[in-house]
Amino acid sequence: MEGAEARALDLDETFLAAEGLEITHAPDGCVVYDASREKVHYLNPTAGIVYELCDGANSLRAMSVFLAQAYGLDQDPVEATRDCLATLIAEGLVRPCTKSSAEA
Repeated sequence: MEGAEARALDLDETFLAAEGLEITHAPDGCVVYDASREKVHYLNPTAGIVYELCDGANSLRAMSVFLAQAYGLDQDPVEATRDCLATLIAEGLVRPCTKSSAEA
């Protein structure tokens, strides 16, 4: 998590899923295959939701609110969402996006 630890993820920051990944949905989450690195990632259901929300439009804050509603939580799981995103970034599955990359 070098990059994620070096820089805290902002609540209003948005994220994009990496290109060229193959996603297979399963009852217990999803499997993401990165052919360029010949690596398979197994995401639990919550990580799968966070990954799917990385479309350049959803902020960390919005993802946290979505998860709270989806799981019927009293509070938004901001830190858990931040940790999940940091792991997805460290694994090369998503990246923080700039306005120009979200518009592309």
